[in-house]
Amino acid sequence: MKRIAALILLVIAASFLSHRFLTVPNLMNVLRQVSIVGILAIGMTFVILARGIDLSVGSILGIAVVLFAGSMDSRGMLVAIPLGMGAAALAGHRFIITADGYASVAPALAHTVHGVLWRITPRDRVTLDAWENIAGKLYRAEMLPVRHAGQLRPALVYVARPSRTGQPKASYIELVIAAARAWHLPGDYISSLQRWLPRRPTGAGTRKLGDIVWT
Repeated sequence: MKRIAALILLVIAASFLSHRFLTVPNLMNVLRQVSIVGILAIGMTFVILARGIDLSVGSILGIAVVLFAGSMDSRGMLVAIPLGMGAAALAGHRFIITADGYASVAPALAHTVHGVLWRITPRDRVTLDAWENIAGKLYRAEMLPVRHAGQLRPALVYVARPSRTGQPKASYIELVIAAARAWHLPGDYISSLQRWLPRRPTGAGTRKLGDIVWT
């Protein structure tokens, strides 16, 4: 009871300190932040009820995070999901950054989104759905036709929830551009991605790794 009372007091204090705390976007963000730990806790509950213990949960989570963060780069993706098929193009769509700060595609005539096609297993699909927060409706999965090696193929594409465009998360678009260059995507498409780079104030120096805040 003391912990619940402390939590209630903390929520009340935070709502007074910031008028944005009890807004729907902020509460959804809090739920997204704790969702991974919550899922792990549910699994560990059954393990403990069965009088067992699993000390590998933290290390497995850490490895999963590293692998899928590295999947933005071709070498990282080859470790996370080894069956890369090569570059592909999604016609009738354009690349956007949503208000949440992440990439998506939106229908647009005379536009094409270029990317990489991967062959995934059902287990990969479960992991990707969790990573893209399908349950929280941050993204939804759609089957869209992409052109690969001169042929149209149905491909699983993660499309963000409808929202206005926004600014990319810190260092996010830089990783996207680096991956596009590594896969030798069309130069004009890479130039269009560079338009999403944040504008640097006059006189600002080059950012160092220690200056990047990961969220």
